Amino acid sequence: MNKREQLLKDSPFQVFLIGGGISEVLALILFLLGMIFVFTGKEQALWLTFIILSAVFFFVAALFLFVGIGRTDAKERKARALAKEIAEKDEKAAAARSVFLRNMAHDILTPIYGIQGMTDIARDNLRTIDTVNRCLSNISESSDHLLSLVNNVLDVTHLESSKVELKNEPFNLFDVLNSLSGIVQGEIESTAISFRTDFKGIIHSQVQGDSTQLKRALLNFLDNAVKHTPEGKTISFEVTEKTLSETQSAYRFEVKTAGDSLSTSLLTALNSNGSSSGLESAEGSELSLRIARDLFTQMGGHTEARNVGEGGFAVTVEIPFTRIEAAKTSHVSAYTPNLSNHRVLLVEDNAINQAIALYLLKPTQADIALAKNGQEAVEKFLASKEGSFSLILMDISMPIMDGYEATKRIRGSGRKDALTTPILAMTANAFSEDSDKIFKTGMNEHLTKPIDKNMLYVALNTYKDGIPAKAPSKLQK
Repeated sequence: MNKREQLLKDSPFQVFLIGGGISEVLALILFLLGMIFVFTGKEQALWLTFIILSAVFFFVAALFLFVGIGRTDAKERKARALAKEIAEKDEKAAAARSVFLRNMAHDILTPIYGIQGMTDIARDNLRTIDTVNRCLSNISESSDHLLSLVNNVLDVTHLESSKVELKNEPFNLFDVLNSLSGIVQGEIESTAISFRTDFKGIIHSQVQGDSTQLKRALLNFLDNAVKHTPEGKTISFEVTEKTLSETQSAYRFEVKTAGDSLSTSLLTALNSNGSSSGLESAEGSELSLRIARDLFTQMGGHTEARNVGEGGFAVTVEIPFTRIEAAKTSHVSAYTPNLSNHRVLLVEDNAINQAIALYLLKPTQADIALAKNGQEAVEKFLASKEGSFSLILMDISMPIMDGYEATKRIRGSGRKDALTTPILAMTANAFSEDSDKIFKTGMNEHLTKPIDKNMLYVALNTYKDGIPAKAPSKLQK
């Protein structure tokens, strides 16, 4: 691209101004020449006409020049204002995220301390079964809470870009509600706050949808209620059902507390039900509530918030779910596939994750070979006889060689079983772009950490005898 083309691309008004300036200089030169010839007496009429035309040309060029300067100046002012607006918006968004992350750091430490404390209590009371069971239950609920908090942090940017994908799977609503109740009870155990639940209005508990997102969104409202409820006050959590059709019901979830009132801006935001509205300016717990609102909106729900009495607030969410028969959920119940005649290559670099995976795989009676990174996995696969491995469980983020590169090398090795051996990803990379990359690399399934035992067993049973002729869609995102 030459300089003239670059100038035309960068600023057409610059070209206009340069042309206008040159035109004015030429007009002025011609005007002066005309004046000289008039006063020297050479063909005065002709030169007088020439002077008049030059003056007109000069005037027109000057007019266009001034217009061009004005347009250019306005354009530059607009560009500066836009740049300033973007910079201020980015600064506010960065500040809001900073506050949110600071608050989340505090919130995340709370369940971590709970897990550590309950672990110590269980270790000191190993002979007291009831105490150990209570500690394990609290550890499980705190872990679920911690996972939800971490996912909230991850969802901030993905909600803004509409990247959150919802699953549509059978689940029992009572399981979700009981888990939420356990988490809240754990939070208020050392306080004088009361927690009242009323689920008697639920007629059909077996529904189809995304139980994980529902739980996380509801937990945001419940967690916020705990934070804003003073000692001696009560939090109520009520769920009712309204039949919409033969297959659908609207479920109404209401969280109510006699604590602090919600700000006017937050009330407006929660009642707007506008996707991602206010995420860029929200702070702390308000951002969690707006994330929950957006999740409910994406699930087809409607959120309403109001302040009640002299203090406190109520948040109500109504979401439609498709009802299903209890028998239809049997395919996701826990069962143990028989892999006694199968060899599995487990690729995992983290010692704790190795122990968990080996514990989950032990009941299947599979013969397990362990690889601590992608390179070791490739070497063990190529060193084995063809058909030795029934399937490969592949971690993604590993040192030396990651799971993507290991899968590419196995698939491209040229062995007969390289393209027929199922490779299942087991990773904490849980976003849609991660799933896309996993499947494009040549893996057959995406199981997210922490690994759900039911989903793992379903996947093992599906792929234990090779890649099905018509492989199912993603079992877990």
